[in-house]
Amino acid sequence: MDRRHWGTQAMATTRTQRSDVRSDVGDLRLATVVVNVADMRRAVEFSTAVLGYRPREATWDPEFMMLEDPAGRGVPLSLQRADDAHLQAVRIHVDLYTHEQERHVLR
Repeated sequence: MDRRHWGTQAMATTRTQRSDVRSDVGDLRLATVVVNVADMRRAVEFSTAVLGYRPREATWDPEFMMLEDPAGRGVPLSLQRADDAHLQAVRIHVDLYTHEQERHVLR
């Protein structure tokens, strides 16, 4: 089989598999990406400059800040203060939201 056709067939199969998987997730969605940080001010300044995001709340919280895409296209970024962020094996996680938590846990 010609490599060009194989790639097209693989892409079509992947699309089909993705649509099958999507039907299983129901309303489960990625709500935010959470990053543990040691220096909140530095993390907020860096993230807003790089991403163009802005803080969701008007008040400063040294323990937790959520940054949002002003255009509403990107997933929010949550910054969570952790004293030992640099020592943690996992400094990032995602928050998933659903109205069907039990079903997804069983899945």
